[in-house]
Amino acid sequence: ILILCAVMVGIVLDAAANGITRPLGIPRWIGLAVAVVAISGAIVTASVFAGPTLTEQVSGLGTEAQSGLERLRDNLTAVGLSTEGEDADIKLKEVLPAPSGLLSSATKALSSVLGVFGSAIVVAVVGIYFAASPDAYVSGLVGFAPKGKRRTLRRILSETGTVLQRWLIGKGISMLIVGLLSYAGLLILGVPMALLLAVFAGLAAFVPFLGPLAGGLAMGLVALSESWQLAVWVLGLYVIIQTVESYLLTPIVQQKTVYLLPAVVLTAQLVMGTLFGIMGVALATPITAILMTVLNETYFRAGPASAEG
Repeated sequence: ILILCAVMVGIVLDAAANGITRPLGIPRWIGLAVAVVAISGAIVTASVFAGPTLTEQVSGLGTEAQSGLERLRDNLTAVGLSTEGEDADIKLKEVLPAPSGLLSSATKALSSVLGVFGSAIVVAVVGIYFAASPDAYVSGLVGFAPKGKRRTLRRILSETGTVLQRWLIGKGISMLIVGLLSYAGLLILGVPMALLLAVFAGLAAFVPFLGPLAGGLAMGLVALSESWQLAVWVLGLYVIIQTVESYLLTPIVQQKTVYLLPAVVLTAQLVMGTLFGIMGVALATPITAILMTVLNETYFRAGPASAEG
């Protein structure tokens, strides 16, 4: 899993370095250095300006979640549905997690993020090495194949790299748009913790189907802490953003990469999540795209290259 993360980092840096090197005609190592500095600078700048706000909003997340659950209980009671006692119509404790549990889960998640920070540094460093000389690593891998299969393997690796590069760039743009639209909409509606929710929605958009659902649930729960009317408006905002993402952004990404059936993606998320946890769920889509590319270039490919086998 970490190797795949490093490969994806290397692919992004390679694309950025090529975008800088080719128009300017400068040495590749300079282009790569500029790309690394620019991306690192953007991350540091975002952390400096948005970090304090995000930290403050994360600290208030437990309170907002508790308020949302309490308001949901009050609304259900107001329409005649009992939520407490042995004969309750809806037992919220069995359907929804306790507010203290949400805060505990958030704390554990934060600890996990800090624990993964060291791995992220290693992934970034290995990704930089991959981007510095991708041809050398491809040639080294191809060298392990039998001579009659080397040309086919090199073609497969090249096509896989191209598909991953386009998918990552397209997905990155899609995540950015989702985050910006969410932030603008939440600000207009006056939803608390708009920046935190928008960042979470943008990051969650990396995971198809499950990610947007988690982002929408977080928005709705926080909005419900204010009023059910605001929650309805946020639901409408969520539907609009997901319509744009599903019917405009995703088709553009798939047109440039590979089409993945929803059932295939969900199955991959289930399998990868069972094997590798949350990281497996996050990387299930790119792994599926890689497998589909390999199948397209081998099993489904007709022509001279297929005759080599």
